Amino acid sequence: MLKSSCKSKNVWIRYKNHVDKVILSREIDNPGEVSYWRNAVFSSILTYLTPLSLIALVPSVIMAFSSGVAVIGVVDLFAFSAILFITVVPGIKLYIRKATFIVILFCLSIFLLYFLPLPAPGLLFALAVTILASLIYSSSAAYVSAWANTTVCLFFGVFIYFNINSPITTVYNSGSWIAISSNLILLSFAFAKSLDLLLAGLTESLLNNKVSELKLAKANQLYQFISQINQTIVHVTEVETLFRKSCDIALEFGKYQMAWVGRFDIVKNKIDLLHSSGISESHLRLFESLPLDGFSPESYVKSTGNYYCSNNIEETTNLNRIKKYAKEHNLGSYIVLPITKSGEIYGTFNLFQTEINQFTQEDIALLKEVTSDISFALEMLERAERQREAEFELQRNFLELEEFSKQQSALLNTLPASIALLDNDGRILKINDEWTNFGKFNGLLESYEHIGKDYIEISEKSFGKDEEDGKRMAAGLREILSGEREYFSMEYPCHSHSEKRWYKAAVRPFRTQMLIGAVVMHFNISDRKKAEAEMLLLINNTEESFILLNDKLQVVSFNIQFKNLYEKYFGLELCKGDSIFKYIPEERKENTNKIYDKVLLGQAEESQISISQEDGTIKHFSLKYSPAKDDWGNLFGVFVTAIDITEKRNALELKEFERRNKEALINSTEDLIWSISTDLKLIAANKAFIVQMQALTGLEIKTGDDFSGSDRFSDTSLKHWSELYERAFKGESFKTEIYNPASLNIDESWIEASFSPIKINDQMAGIACYSRDITERKKAELERAKITNELMLRNRDLEQFTFIISHNLRAPTANIIGITEFLQDDSTTKAEQVELLKSLSSSVLNLDSVIKDINSILQVKLEINERKELISFSGLVKDIIISLGNINEKNQIIINPDFSEIDEIFSFKVYMQSIFYNLISNSIKYSKPDEQAIIEIKSKLENNKIILVFKDNGLGIDLEAKTDKIFKLYTRFHSHVEGKGMGLFMVKTQVDAIGGKISIESEIDKGTEFTIIFDN
Repeated sequence: MLKSSCKSKNVWIRYKNHVDKVILSREIDNPGEVSYWRNAVFSSILTYLTPLSLIALVPSVIMAFSSGVAVIGVVDLFAFSAILFITVVPGIKLYIRKATFIVILFCLSIFLLYFLPLPAPGLLFALAVTILASLIYSSSAAYVSAWANTTVCLFFGVFIYFNINSPITTVYNSGSWIAISSNLILLSFAFAKSLDLLLAGLTESLLNNKVSELKLAKANQLYQFISQINQTIVHVTEVETLFRKSCDIALEFGKYQMAWVGRFDIVKNKIDLLHSSGISESHLRLFESLPLDGFSPESYVKSTGNYYCSNNIEETTNLNRIKKYAKEHNLGSYIVLPITKSGEIYGTFNLFQTEINQFTQEDIALLKEVTSDISFALEMLERAERQREAEFELQRNFLELEEFSKQQSALLNTLPASIALLDNDGRILKINDEWTNFGKFNGLLESYEHIGKDYIEISEKSFGKDEEDGKRMAAGLREILSGEREYFSMEYPCHSHSEKRWYKAAVRPFRTQMLIGAVVMHFNISDRKKAEAEMLLLINNTEESFILLNDKLQVVSFNIQFKNLYEKYFGLELCKGDSIFKYIPEERKENTNKIYDKVLLGQAEESQISISQEDGTIKHFSLKYSPAKDDWGNLFGVFVTAIDITEKRNALELKEFERRNKEALINSTEDLIWSISTDLKLIAANKAFIVQMQALTGLEIKTGDDFSGSDRFSDTSLKHWSELYERAFKGESFKTEIYNPASLNIDESWIEASFSPIKINDQMAGIACYSRDITERKKAELERAKITNELMLRNRDLEQFTFIISHNLRAPTANIIGITEFLQDDSTTKAEQVELLKSLSSSVLNLDSVIKDINSILQVKLEINERKELISFSGLVKDIIISLGNINEKNQIIINPDFSEIDEIFSFKVYMQSIFYNLISNSIKYSKPDEQAIIEIKSKLENNKIILVFKDNGLGIDLEAKTDKIFKLYTRFHSHVEGKGMGLFMVKTQVDAIGGKISIESEIDKGTEFTIIFDN
């Protein structure tokens, strides 16, 4: 029995698993989604409904057949089969199973209501459809089912109302049906609404649970992140390890996609990558050294100290640098957090997430706590490092101090100066051996104790010849120890019975952590004083005058020359110790005082004075003021040198006179004279050159201006002048003519220029240049050349014209003479006379035609003197098209004019009209008979020239064979069209007459192109 029960249970489990697998195999297994529960309910309904339907099916079918309602049994069997099919057969999509299931139940309810009109079965099935539709579909499906039930009830109500013969009309009347069907409709909508509310609540609950679970999971990740960071902080001892582990923890515990730490480099204005996680080796260069350009997130963090967050990298404008990388690596959100050290922004902690909108305010608050912990750890590590360094430095200083203490005495004893260390009260703390020996040498007992004595007091108590020097020393010591000055020195004599000696005392402050005092040193400067005496001897025997002043501008020393200078010219006797202003005239004191103020600040100055002598001549002196400094570079006064520059100044004035004389000479001409140095800078120029250059450039040219280039001159002009200068720099003296084309502000001109190298000691120093305007001369020469050329051309044309005329007139004239002789013969018959008269008439007509051609040619030569006017190219073409109207309509000619670049010319209209007409009519005459003629006329403006191009697609000309005959009179290239061969000759003649040039390009069967060039 037990075994049988287990088998049944196993069968049921296999059956249930099979149904779940068939129905739910392709669906997402996510309990947090409402769709998951609807699909699960549908699977459960089919799982249980199928065996239950089988249990109810047997009695239902038996009753249906026995009661004479076989259709009910058939429908039941079909419904069960269909439900069984969608329950166990795999491969059917879930939405088809659901739709089939609902349709089966709905149809079954209709059949039951119609064929088995009892109150329960059909109505129950109809209500079940509404409930099941709401469970396995959305709430809107339940309302659709409720409305479908309402429609069915109305449909059957119509049956009953009109008493249509059917099973249902035998059971219900209108009243009973309304009572029954209204309950169905009411329950259908009630269940639809209640289930809608129930499932809406379930949906909201699932969504809330899902959001809560996500928030909780995210919070757990962040807390794990913070926890791991804090554990790392406790154990790390190096900054590098701190940053490396922080990046690794961000990916492992914070579940971030990518993390990196950067440090700001203020000097180079960039941020350097220190450590990273999640960035491949091939992409590290994108983050290794990023410039702080003012728009990047890192720049924002550096300047504000706040974090930067982008919850959608793709839509953030200032992340263009990483957008491509973010898209390739599926990165949606980005946050940059500041890392501080000692209150200053040190760097950033950068985190990336895959999804967008990942960083909420709660996340940011926790992440700020993370970077705060990292910043704290960074500061602690730095403090620990500083403490280790301080301890090491303290230990090293202690050892050095101990060593220094041992070496100090030996060091002081090796110095030649007498040295004593004083405390802040002036008491002697330490002395060297030289100090002791100095005391013995000056009469102190060997037992005299120097240590502990008040050196200021000793100095003040000096008497006799040392009294003044002692008081100066005491005052200097007090100033040093009180901090009023950083250095004090004095020189004093200390003669013995056997020799003269001088010493220099120098006092400087010294400060340590333990002591404040002064160092006193006495140097033996006897050798220097003796050298100074010897130097003074030399100074007194030089021509220059010297005087030395102290920082109070009192006279310290001077040589004999300076003394004699003041006695001779000012009648004053110099005395040491006097203020220098005692010897300066009142009118010069203010200016001289300003000079001395500058010199006492360390600046050298110069001035000049002029002194009138009794004989009326003037003496000139140059005064040089230099800062006087001691051996340590300290400024203690002013050294003044006076030099007689009378002869030099007179020579300069003479040179200036000569210069002005030469300047007057070169400025007296209108020709241009200038000189330039080897680096193309102006050395000198006359006024004519300055005025001319100002007219050309609008700038006032000055000495020293650069001639290597100017935007006021063309590149061609600059290149030409550079080549001329270069020839002269190579040592060549030459003369040349230079043409200057017309521009906006000048007319065309010619100049004759000469270039001569300037050499100093055989070294190239510059170029002397001279130019003269020869425009009028050149114009006259060109005019003569033009007239000569025109005469030669006219002579050549005349020769050709004479030859043509003599050739063309000879034939008709000879014919006329011969015919006339025949007519005079009496033997000619009447018929012969008529024939001869016809020939005579033809010859006369030919002669008349030649004469008319001659008249047309001569007319071209005469009409050149007619008045010029402004002519429109487009107007000429328009008039010619009208005049060629019949020909154009007959031949369907296409004329394409393009005068967009330039449409007007100032010339002779008769000639221009004739030129256009002949060229256009020629293109029409010699077009291809089997191809539409296309004539293109275009104007261009290049280099101040007007260019006209006439191009057609006609028969063309063999230029290789007929180049020399193109523009000849009576020359024809095609015989199938009437003509004299005068058109191109007239075009060439008229173009030449108005100063133009014409050329031709042509090829057989490919057309002809004429190009005419006029001056604008």
